[in-house]
Amino acid sequence: MNRVCYLYNEDITKYEFSKEHPMKTKRAKMVHSLISNYNLSPQLKIFHAKSATSQELEHFHHPLYIKYLETWVSPKPYSILEQYTTQN
Repeated sequence: MNRVCYLYNEDITKYEFSKEHPMKTKRAKMVHSLISNYNLSPQLKIFHAKSATSQELEHFHHPLYIKYLETWVSPKPYSILEQYTTQN
């Protein structure tokens, strides 16, 4: 019997992407919750992904883009906005 493969890393749910970004972390969290609550795990082949290192990301992205993300993408929603609004 073939099983569906499922890739999940809870760390991704700690990020908030822009409204326009296709990745919706809330959906990933909901899907994982449904899989757990309906006990679907036995029917799936689950892979728990690890976070990629900067060197691994450089296989697919330019180093300057990675640096930009490390500087501006925060695991806390709205932290960049808070940083600028509290300084004024």
